Amino acid sequence: MIKQLCYHSRIKPGAGGRVLSVFRDILKTSQRNNQAQGLSGYLLFDKTYFAQVLEGPAAKVDETFARIKADPRHSEVTPIGTRDRSSRQFGGWTMGGATLEVLQDREILLRHGLDIQGWQLKLDCRGLIDVALDFAHKRAANG
Repeated sequence: MIKQLCYHSRIKPGAGGRVLSVFRDILKTSQRNNQAQGLSGYLLFDKTYFAQVLEGPAAKVDETFARIKADPRHSEVTPIGTRDRSSRQFGGWTMGGATLEVLQDREILLRHGLDIQGWQLKLDCRGLIDVALDFAHKRAANG
């Protein structure tokens, strides 16, 4: 059984470096750590908020989420749900990721009844998974 955990957080003011550098660092570190822990998932970032789906063995997901909550680059870490599944939905990525660009990505958010402002606050776990899958497929299609 695979546990999926969904959360959103805000980049902590003064997190060090430029916001996109912080995102790239978190993504790179997640890819390295997740490979070692048997985790996968997807991270979205709009230059203010992160929204992430983590999946893998329950104990490893919980340990990783505890580290995320303690990470000084995150504030307002808010879990939005968990699900148990028989298989992974993000198995192709140790951690995939995308930054949301207003002009290029707005159609994905609109398709889910969201807008660029406050999108992450309006999602439950299933909704975040659907949005993340759409971003993952778009990024894969565009190379």
